[in-house]
Amino acid sequence: MDPVWTHAWSWLPAAAGVALAAAGLAVARRRRVGLRAGEPAALDPVSGLPARAVFDDALDEAAHRCDREGSTLAVLYLGLDDFHLVAHRHGPNAGDRVLALVPERLFRAVPGLIGATRTLGDEFALALVGDAEQARTAAQRLRDEVRKPFRVDGEEV
Repeated sequence: MDPVWTHAWSWLPAAAGVALAAAGLAVARRRRVGLRAGEPAALDPVSGLPARAVFDDALDEAAHRCDREGSTLAVLYLGLDDFHLVAHRHGPNAGDRVLALVPERLFRAVPGLIGATRTLGDEFALALVGDAEQARTAAQRLRDEVRKPFRVDGEEV
């Protein structure tokens, strides 16, 4: 099934353990979400990504900047389908190790990401500068990258 774009959302079909959705918003320039010195919860302890509050603040700031500059931001949401099976089959530590490996794949798949965060258990939000077509391409690249097996303790999961 081909992705179908509506006004604001595009759902890509779930495939090999990954479901992706992309939404168009606004932002000004490419930059990674910065961490604020002295914030104790600035990082997600499992993934190492900026905490959701830090990511949300950066998106809010970027949206305001976009209003002034007329740039476009794509926000993508990624969920790992059937992720619970990793912990069930390989133990809870394997699940955390996979979540710790996801950020590297996200930034490798889409070098233009300006930021990412883990929103819930196995769900991530990502932001990049780009129009709907660029968001669709990024989402497909993310899906392809995360579909590849992860290696945890020498075993594919």
